[in-house]
Amino acid sequence: MVPLTARRSPQAGRPGSEIVRGGCPGGSISRCSVGCKPAAVDPFPRKLIEVALPLEAVNAAGRAEKAVPKKGHPATMHLWWSRKPLGVTRAALFASLVDDPSARPDLYPTEAAQQEERRRLLALIEQLCRWERSADPALLAEAQRCIAASAGDRPPRIIDPFCGGGAISTEAIRLGLDTLAIDLNPVAALVSSATLSVAQRFAGQPAISPGDSGGDGTSGIAADVAHYGEAVEDECRRRLAGVFPAPSGHSPSGYHGVAVSYLWARTITCADPACGRTTPLLSTWWLSKKPTNRWHARPVVEGDRFGFVAERGPPPADLADLKVGRGANYRCLHCGTVNDADVVRRCGRGAGFGLRLVAVQGLADPRRPRAGRVWFSPDEPGERAGLAGAPVGFPDAVEAALRHDLPEECGNVTAFGLRTFADVLSPRQRRTMATFAEVISDMTPVVHRDALSAGLADDGVGVEQDGSGARAYAEAVITYLAVALSRMANRTTTMTTHNRANGSVEQSFIRPAYGFYGEFAEANPFSGSTGSWAGGLGYVVRAMAALPASGGPPADSALRDSATRPGAQPPEAVRVARADVRCGSMLGALDGAAGVVCTDPPYYDMFDYAALSNLFLVWLRAALGDVWPETLGPPAAPAAEQIVANAARSGGDRAAAHERFEKLLRLAFERMRAVHDRRYPLTVFYGYRQSETTSSPGTRGSPGTAWEALLESLIAAGYRVTASWPLRTERPEGVKKGTKSLASSVLLVCRPVAGPDSVRPAATVGDLRSALRAELPGAVRMMQQADVAPLDLVQAVIGPGMAVFTRFDSVLTADGSPLGVRAVLAMINEVLDETLTGAGAELDATTRWALAWFDEHGFAEGSLGRAEQLSKERDISLAGPVAAGIVVTDGERVRLRRSGELDTGQDRIRGGIPTVWEATQQLLRHVSDGGEQAAAVLLSRLDADTADAARELAYRLFQICTRRNLSAEAAACNGLVNSWPELCRLAAGRG
Repeated sequence: MVPLTARRSPQAGRPGSEIVRGGCPGGSISRCSVGCKPAAVDPFPRKLIEVALPLEAVNAAGRAEKAVPKKGHPATMHLWWSRKPLGVTRAALFASLVDDPSARPDLYPTEAAQQEERRRLLALIEQLCRWERSADPALLAEAQRCIAASAGDRPPRIIDPFCGGGAISTEAIRLGLDTLAIDLNPVAALVSSATLSVAQRFAGQPAISPGDSGGDGTSGIAADVAHYGEAVEDECRRRLAGVFPAPSGHSPSGYHGVAVSYLWARTITCADPACGRTTPLLSTWWLSKKPTNRWHARPVVEGDRFGFVAERGPPPADLADLKVGRGANYRCLHCGTVNDADVVRRCGRGAGFGLRLVAVQGLADPRRPRAGRVWFSPDEPGERAGLAGAPVGFPDAVEAALRHDLPEECGNVTAFGLRTFADVLSPRQRRTMATFAEVISDMTPVVHRDALSAGLADDGVGVEQDGSGARAYAEAVITYLAVALSRMANRTTTMTTHNRANGSVEQSFIRPAYGFYGEFAEANPFSGSTGSWAGGLGYVVRAMAALPASGGPPADSALRDSATRPGAQPPEAVRVARADVRCGSMLGALDGAAGVVCTDPPYYDMFDYAALSNLFLVWLRAALGDVWPETLGPPAAPAAEQIVANAARSGGDRAAAHERFEKLLRLAFERMRAVHDRRYPLTVFYGYRQSETTSSPGTRGSPGTAWEALLESLIAAGYRVTASWPLRTERPEGVKKGTKSLASSVLLVCRPVAGPDSVRPAATVGDLRSALRAELPGAVRMMQQADVAPLDLVQAVIGPGMAVFTRFDSVLTADGSPLGVRAVLAMINEVLDETLTGAGAELDATTRWALAWFDEHGFAEGSLGRAEQLSKERDISLAGPVAAGIVVTDGERVRLRRSGELDTGQDRIRGGIPTVWEATQQLLRHVSDGGEQAAAVLLSRLDADTADAARELAYRLFQICTRRNLSAEAAACNGLVNSWPELCRLAAGRG
């Protein structure tokens, strides 16, 4: 392994926008004093991702992709958790498959030639990662040519063993590569099939329905899905006639209302023995908080009975909300007694909850759906319609699914007595979903008949068996209709909430758990608006049109033409398999062929995929059980086999859950290693939370545990880390909000440890610490020069740190036991802290004093004696910081001024600022207040050395603020470095 350093590269675009890695701290392997050995060098060429990546461009593209209109993006076809932006995934795949020019001295014999080619490849990635270039045939053809040039006569196949929603394999197809997408979860397997192969199988096939015949790619089958989707809605409307009555009364424009959604409140019996009346669990009286269209519900109480009236305007000031504090605590509408969460839970587990209709949201003018919304008071017929169940029994498959127990390990609904899937649907919702599932299933022979009439082959082979005739086409159309139904299921439960800002029905999984709410919003499936069938169908149809057809546009025009002919097949090895990555079922899916593993493994304890996806599996099986029997067949989403660290599944023992997660993930990585094409690195996306990057590894179950488990699993499986790339794909809205923009993922690049004949040295803890101290400072400095944010730096430095650790065969402690990953992560953090502390040696004396004081006291007061002691240690007088205006003292106590207390006069900016401390604090103040122009003015007045020192000081201050739990100050420091490139651009414009 070659230890990591970094330097700036003069590639096209802003200098410093990428990090270039390579080299040895000792100058050469033969002279290196920290343990580099020739035997550790890989026999395969280094790939670009192990050397360089245009981080800034990739991260910006990821943020921009999240801002594109939601309809038309493949990710909107169906919910899956923690999807990575497609452009970022495409960039990672490309960079992991293309040789770094330094690995091809036969083509690029000089360093200058290597740098020139590397700049070209990085510039290509800057375009390739942009969502709007996803269908650019010339760009994709160039990317495919680069991949082919590195692969030779053995083109790689991409394997994603945790495919989820299919993002990685989608981009493999777009790059013209064979791919295998694997997931144990039946919903993930079906969604990935719909994303990767079902529609593509019929690319170029004209629509069989009347009207639009479709064009290139998947537009034909997409047109048919839209056509038969309308037929489904018409039939369901007929079968459910009268189930969704129009609200009573007229809208202000004079038209009869069309219901968009219904706001319901659960009810309980007040626990006060002196009351004992029925009371609603309603959080607020607000119905709409839109400034131009405010509405509220007013309670009407008559004896023991109550009702609601919808009225314009905000609630009266004397109308107190019923919900009290956090949690399920509600004041009784009649007597004012607070029924706390324990009372509510007992009511739910006992007699159960009642339901009352609070108000009905409707269209102000049905002829103009965008004319606005109005609210109608509930009436008795409307409430009865919502509480009426099906007049006849549901199909057996639906009945069985609805009786399925809800997971106790994923949410709080079971604590409130809601124990089955039927319990999280209202009577009308159960009837609606069952009707749609039945109609979709009944539509199969209709589509099949039309497909035969259109001339498709009558081969009798189904879609799950990779058929391409009439039966497969009919089942493909039905598959997408069922996906639309499953999508609608996310907004058809009693876990949906009403968005009072825009009137929408929010999804059930607005957080990844089965949550209990005292109120819920019920969408009208026939409104054409929020939560409706037409709305969800529209997302599916538009997403289909954005899918890469037949592996993307091949470079050769003849191949391009053949790929769009009717009945064209996707690339031969574009396959989706429901299989367990840890066992032989994955090998069966591979057919013995190796591949390049790129994956996004389960994230520790954030998502219980099996439990969450079962809400969708209920309806997918009801509509598609006969179409996809192997994919959707028993068992259900397998909770016991999934790789998650859910302590509830381990009897509440977090340590046991951690050990289980680590063991199962290690087995998975071992299986990946056995099938991995060793010419290429393994790339692993890992999503993390802020606390994981800012907390040192502690006791098991602490925030750092997930990182520890991932790295322990990789190392135990025989991998070593060669690089890590922080991916900040959260979308900042302006510089001020950008101060809180956090890294959301890291991309780990790993190689299998060399074979048994290679020699890797053993080391002591002291050897490891020495190697880290020798190598990390250079890597940290170059990351800073590339404007890696302080919050991201904590994450990014793990890559070079773990690269040092995994270069050794073992690292032994004083008692001879092996050093664990937790201790290594702590050591990496310590060396990072030392590195940033050492950077203060070049600061002016006043700033060094201020930094030492801040490290001890923050912005709190301290004694004058301690302040003078610190000043003497730095050979300055305390009068210096006082004169600089950064200190307040009363002669006995001393404290640092906060940035907002410093002199803000323009004369001071024009006259120059004498200390790096004050320059940094002034920049922090301007950026935090959104004054990027003022910050740029200040930056333009600073000399280059002071400006560089201010940026380095921001890194150091971030470390101190994080350690002292000064979250606002830490976010400001992070934001200053995040905005540094923009500030430099603005400052240069003033020059």
